[in-house]
Amino acid sequence: FFLGVFALVFAMSAVSAVPLAEWSLNITNSGNPINVNGSLTASAFTSTGVTISTFSDTNGATANNWTAATSPDTAKYYQVTLSPQSGASYSLTNVNFIYSSSEDAFSNFLVQWSKDNFVTPNTITTISNMNSTLQNSNSTLSVNVSSGETLTLRFFGYTAATSSETFRIKSLNLQGTVTPAVVTPTPTTTPSEITACNATGNPGDL
Repeated sequence: FFLGVFALVFAMSAVSAVPLAEWSLNITNSGNPINVNGSLTASAFTSTGVTISTFSDTNGATANNWTAATSPDTAKYYQVTLSPQSGASYSLTNVNFIYSSSEDAFSNFLVQWSKDNFVTPNTITTISNMNSTLQNSNSTLSVNVSSGETLTLRFFGYTAATSSETFRIKSLNLQGTVTPAVVTPTPTTTPSEITACNATGNPGDL
């Protein structure tokens, strides 16, 4: 009985989520990832169509010039990518981030992932009624990423009251499970057996 319980606990621990990569978007890190799993490669936290004006200890990455439309402008977003190294793979199971806006009038944003450069986007969450108070979002999912693939996450802010309103991400944490690359042992070479040398000569010769 106890052996069975131990095996169950061991199996559960073997698939527990671990940190894949984090982005603490403060002055020190300036968008660069931290605590990246050794089998993965993470990009910096970047923007397209909007300009990150600052990375601050208080609010994180801050950018304005988001669309005032009631749906996202797919040309304006924050982005990170996460790829397994050659031979490795991973499963993304949790996306956690802290966000805010400069004004209560900046309402909405959308978070999506893709493995084909957003030919096929997939929605993680949509946030409404955003305001200047820091808030936390935690989403669970199951996305398997194989060797040779790249997972991209994008944050699309929209419904901005004016172009000067800012949408901010303070931190981003991705968790999941990782399968490292299989390392094939290098065969060891055994020295050839030394062959005895038969010397010939007359007795007494040196």
